[in-house]
Amino acid sequence: MLAALLLPNMDQSSIGGLHSIEFGMVKWPVMHAENEGMAAYPSKVASAAAYWNPSDKSASIGLSVGDTVATYTAGTSYGSVRGVTFRGSGKYYFEVLVNAMNSSFIGIANSSFVFGTDFVGKTVDGFGYFPPGNVIYNNGSVICNSFANGDVLMFAYDVTNGNLWVGINGVWEAGGNPGAGTGAQYTATTIGSCTPCFSGGTNADNITLRTASGDFGYGIPSGFSAWG
Repeated sequence: MLAALLLPNMDQSSIGGLHSIEFGMVKWPVMHAENEGMAAYPSKVASAAAYWNPSDKSASIGLSVGDTVATYTAGTSYGSVRGVTFRGSGKYYFEVLVNAMNSSFIGIANSSFVFGTDFVGKTVDGFGYFPPGNVIYNNGSVICNSFANGDVLMFAYDVTNGNLWVGINGVWEAGGNPGAGTGAQYTATTIGSCTPCFSGGTNADNITLRTASGDFGYGIPSGFSAWG
C-alpha cells in the first residue's frame, strides 16, 4: 500500500500512484514508495558551486557578481584571494576568464600560502600563471604561451600526484593531455589540499572564476571533475 506524507495545505496529485505533491504554489516531484510502508519525499536539489571566498582574501581584493569576479583594487604589494572549495585528492578542472590582467597571477594554492608580499607560485605552496606566459612554482618558471584580456584559461590538476596542466581557449599547452596523464607543465607534491587562487599586482586587474560544469566554455578532460 502507498503511504504518503501530507503536510497541512499540501495536495496530492493522485492517490493511486503518487507523482507529485503541491505545497502552496510549488509542485514537488516525489519518488514512488508503493508496498514499502514508507513516506514519499521531494527529490533532492543539487547545491550551487562555490567561487571566491570573501572570508579568505586580502583587503585589496574586491569581489562581485556572486563572488565569481575578483578585482585587485590598490596596494603596494600583492593582494590575494583563495577559493571556497579545497580539494585534497582526485583530478579537478576549472577555468578563468581574463577580464583585465597585466602583472597578476592566477593558479592554485594551499592554506599555507601567506597573503601580502608574495604572489601565488613564488613559494612551494602553489602554482601561478603570469600573462607573459610563465607558469611559476617555488619561484621557478616554465615558459608557456602568453595570454591576454578576453582569453579563457584552463586548469587541470591531479591533486593526488601533483600534476598541473594549463591551456588557453580550448588548447592545452605544449600538446599536453590531462586525460591521458601526459605533458603536464609541472609536477609538485608539496602543495597538498588546495583551491584556486588569484594574486593581483596591477590596479583594476580582474578575472572571473568558473568552477561549475555549467560555467565552462570548454570540455572537462576525461577522468577529471568540475572543481565545484
